[in-house]
Parts: sequence; structure tokens; C-alpha cells
Amino acid sequence: EDNFCLNIKDALGFPEVTDIFNLFYDEIKENTYGCDFSANTIQIVRSHHTPEKFEASWIWHYDDNPEPSIKLFIYLTDVDSEHAEMGMIPQELTGKAGTAFLFDPNIIHRATVPKPNNFRDALIFHLYPTKNKTPLETVFGRDVKQYPLL
Repeated sequence: EDNFCLNIKDALGFPEVTDIFNLFYDEIKENTYGCDFSANTIQIVRSHHTPEKFEASWIWHYDDNPEPSIKLFIYLTDVDSEHAEMGMIPQELTGKAGTAFLFDPNIIHRATVPKPNNFRDALIFHLYPTKNKTPLETVFGRDVKQYPLL
């Protein structure tokens, strides 16, 4: 937990996370990357309202990830204007639970700021292209020293 959200540390502890990743795999491979891909981070996040000053993800920023990186967001709760205080942003990304979208983390953006007594739950995959399909279970849960050198 930090000032504005709760994070589940081991998202792969939920078998549905892998099922959801596999559900979107072929479409993203064919229509976005044109090759295999994997995730280097998976987050299950609950953003909640805080009366404190905006910081971190709630201020305008870009993630400065390598160019082929994208994020797959899936809302786990309904997100609408009552849950997404987006200010001057030209496009609100709202939707019912289950709404999914790909997102370029290198454009200027900020996270949804829930109104008081509301929150936003989301499943977020940080994706990158790979030479071969790599099961999520082989990417996570290992110490960095356990990865083979190429």
C-alpha cells in the first residue's frame, strides 16, 4: 500500500490472471505486435481516493519505457465519470468491469483519481515483444540471477 493505492504482490497467485493473459494473447500477437510477447510486470491495483496532494501516478507523467512496451489494462470495477476525476485530459478511459484496452505508457497520462468513497480496481499487464512465446509462470517468481545469459 502507498498513499493512493493497494497492490497485490503476486498476481500469478490467481490462476485467472494467466487465463486472462491467454485470452488476449492471439489478438495482441496478430493485431499489435505481429510477433510473440510476454509481460515483465503484472499488477492488480486498487486506486482509492485520498485527500492528500496528488503525487506519483496521479500527476501528469510518462513512463519512459522502451518503445515497443505497451500496457494491457482491464478494469475489474466499473469506471465512469464518478470514479474517474480526469481534469483536463482530452480522453477519459471509462467502462464497465471487464473493459480492456491497450495503452502506450510513453504518452503523457495520469491515473484515475477516484472520488471520495469510490475506488478503481484494475489488472495491468506490462507487455513487450519476444522472439518466442514465454509462459508467464517462467518469467515471474525467479531471482534475476536465475535467468540464463544469452
